[in-house]
Amino acid sequence: CADIEPAAVERRHGDPELLKKFLGGRVLKETRNAGSSLKFCLVAAGEAFVDVAGIYGVFAAFLVLDTLWLPIPHDTFSGLALLGGLDFWSITLAGGCGSVIGGSFAFALSHKLGRSVWFQEIMYGRGERARLIVARWGAWGVALGALTPLPYSLCAWIAGTFQMRWLPFLAVSLLRFPRVAFYLWLMKIGLLPAG
Repeated sequence: CADIEPAAVERRHGDPELLKKFLGGRVLKETRNAGSSLKFCLVAAGEAFVDVAGIYGVFAAFLVLDTLWLPIPHDTFSGLALLGGLDFWSITLAGGCGSVIGGSFAFALSHKLGRSVWFQEIMYGRGERARLIVARWGAWGVALGALTPLPYSLCAWIAGTFQMRWLPFLAVSLLRFPRVAFYLWLMKIGLLPAG
């Protein structure tokens, strides 16, 4: 009998004997617990995301979100990819690459524009907390943005505006890979909602 790909399983009202009978000897590779109606919607959305965009969708989502300031969490897309059946390390690699490249685009743009007074006024008016962190701690401030919920894209824009050198910026930006893996792992074990 063939294994069945990830399946949504009712957390509270499931009947293991009925499930076993329904499966007819087939084996579940993985189960995901969630509330009844929500789990079906999330798994369907994840499968649709993977069918339409696949691993390139994860890369593109992280790239765009770390190039621009958009109030959409990256973990939405990595969670959908996980629910849609993509494997952990593919999501981590695509998300990390998209994030580092997107952050580098933001850094390069703000490095060019950061010499103008009007752009500095815009940057100082937004993300004051991130600006203070990067001003005080430099590359370590960007590392904080790379690892925490503090917007990394905003830290990238501010680092470029402050004319930080690119190699130290890139070095700490590589911390996006373990950040993507850690948050994805939290989703996989059920401590963070996926999707």
